[in-house]
Amino acid sequence: MIHNQKHGILLVIFSTMLLIITINLCAAITEYTDLNFNLVNDKGGVIKDSIIHLEIQPINSTNSQKYDKYVTEGILNLRFNNGKYITKFFIREEGKKFYNYYAEQNIDTNAVADNTTIIFLPVAYIMLNVVDSNNNVVTDATLKFDCPSNSFSGKYSIDSFGSFSLNNVYLGQCKIYASGSDGAGSISVDINESKIYDVKIMLEQKPFQVWPYILVSIMVILLIGYVIYVKVNSKDNNTNIRKKNKNFTKSKSGITAKNIETNKSSDKLESKNIGNEKLEAVMKTLDKYEREVIQYLIDNNGEATQNKIRNHTAIPKTSLFRCVQRLEKKQLVHTESIGKMKKVILNEL
Repeated sequence: MIHNQKHGILLVIFSTMLLIITINLCAAITEYTDLNFNLVNDKGGVIKDSIIHLEIQPINSTNSQKYDKYVTEGILNLRFNNGKYITKFFIREEGKKFYNYYAEQNIDTNAVADNTTIIFLPVAYIMLNVVDSNNNVVTDATLKFDCPSNSFSGKYSIDSFGSFSLNNVYLGQCKIYASGSDGAGSISVDINESKIYDVKIMLEQKPFQVWPYILVSIMVILLIGYVIYVKVNSKDNNTNIRKKNKNFTKSKSGITAKNIETNKSSDKLESKNIGNEKLEAVMKTLDKYEREVIQYLIDNNGEATQNKIRNHTAIPKTSLFRCVQRLEKKQLVHTESIGKMKKVILNEL
């Protein structure tokens, strides 16, 4: 008996907890806020006995809720699920073929105050057609608007009939630009009342620009000239190198190096017929760049500018500078400044 009572108590407790959880979940799902809005026109008059068209779109969502609501005394009551919304209000006066009053409001149900005033401004409707210079319809034009509204940023494309419509245009000066394969054009529309404006933009061919082609031609000619100069200069350098492949004799050491050639297909330089054991021993202690520099100096009577050494050996500028510094520290070469140039001279061993 006692055991059954315990089971009954536990069942009641469990059922009560489940009921509480269910109620809380339902309350969370159905949380909403009722808001009242005072509707007035641009002159401060209360909007009465009007049908308000609404478009309510949650922020960060492309889905919108659209419906109409009738207002009698200028107060609009709306119910929102808690959240943030972009809400658009439209009014079409009697006899108008489009919504000629418009208002837009960002609504945060957690922040907006009740009885917020919504001011409706008169707007116009633009029907636009784009044609070429022969008055033929253009179907590939891109449009850009500079109108008194933040809603028309970016670019728009016309339809296959060469037309485009733009609603909710506030009163003021509206500049429209069009461009396409047939040219470009623009028109300025003075929107001074709430009505439909029929607008036509005629595209004019863009004037032919010669200077870009002239600039490209000059660059091509300079490039060809540079390539020819490099080839001719390289050929002359190779000829001079072959002519200067002769013996170099040091006056104090009496060291003679004969018939030294650079093996271009190998990373290592070999000294041929140097005829001096000391120079051969020194060359073996040097790295690749250092051997190339010493070899070039031997081939050129023991001296050359850093520019000539770099052009012949293809050693990078910074690497050559450091290489010459190392050779100076080893007392194999010394340098002399000639104006802005620096000459490297082979020391006597």
